[in-house]
Amino acid sequence: MSLAPEEKRARSSPSYLLTKYEVSRILGIRANQIAFGAPTLEEDERPIWAAAKELEKGSLRLKVRRPLPGGTYYEIDVSDAKLPSDLTSLLHTFESNPAWSNPSLKH
Repeated sequence: MSLAPEEKRARSSPSYLLTKYEVSRILGIRANQIAFGAPTLEEDERPIWAAAKELEKGSLRLKVRRPLPGGTYYEIDVSDAKLPSDLTSLLHTFESNPAWSNPSLKH
């Protein structure tokens, strides 16, 4: 049984779910930019949280390049990518905890 061209394309299309390694790299790069004075859309004093909120909202204009066999690659727009479900729930958990959501509170 052979597959129609559309079915072959759908099965071989890349996944737009970001890995935890890609997410951590994106957050680190963006938090570093914010820490050195880059403008941000979020009003959070902590660069890593501002970066996480921008990533969650899809407002980052970054691309992830994934290598493929044969020296080729494909690029994923971070604003179009899906975040891992555990990351999204983790961000919501941190936002609901007053010790983490208020920078003036000491641990």
